[in-house]
Amino acid sequence: MAGANIAITGLLALALAAPTALAAPASRDEPLLSRLNLSHSGAPVEVSSDRLEFAYEERLLTYIGSVVVRQDDIELRTDKLTIALEGVEDLRLRSVVAEGNVVLVQGQRRATGGRAVFDERAQTVVLSLGAVLQDGPNQVSGESIVVDLGLERSIVQGGEGRVRAVLYPPTRAADAGVASGAAESADE
Repeated sequence: MAGANIAITGLLALALAAPTALAAPASRDEPLLSRLNLSHSGAPVEVSSDRLEFAYEERLLTYIGSVVVRQDDIELRTDKLTIALEGVEDLRLRSVVAEGNVVLVQGQRRATGGRAVFDERAQTVVLSLGAVLQDGPNQVSGESIVVDLGLERSIVQGGEGRVRAVLYPPTRAADAGVASGAAESADE
């Protein structure tokens, strides 16, 4: 299960890295990635779902139905979460795939899409099928968003449509956040 905890934490950290890099003011005290790393936090990961399957030979752990993952102040919601492990005695993370209504939330940061894939070897996360990243009032959207941890780089791809970004200057972001939060509550 340690591999599963690392996988879930990795997915959350990676997917939420892009809003910080793209939209947050430069005055952030602490990088989001370092704060969400399991080895730094040590906080337990809580997972709930309608069903859990473990395929021993394939080393696949699959949570199905109304999946909710929490660690500290981070929450991931999705329809299905599959964690692939490798190794025999020393299980290591290979990949994590969240499918269907993917929503990652930490405070005012939010990432949504139809699918999120974390590849441990490539050190990438791909949020796709209508990816939207928000940090307070700031928002970046496209068909897919690729976060490369090793290069500390994000690429937003438009697919059939165009990439869209709405970024507020730091002095106006607080005012826009209040209005944005009120509008979001009314829509949900």
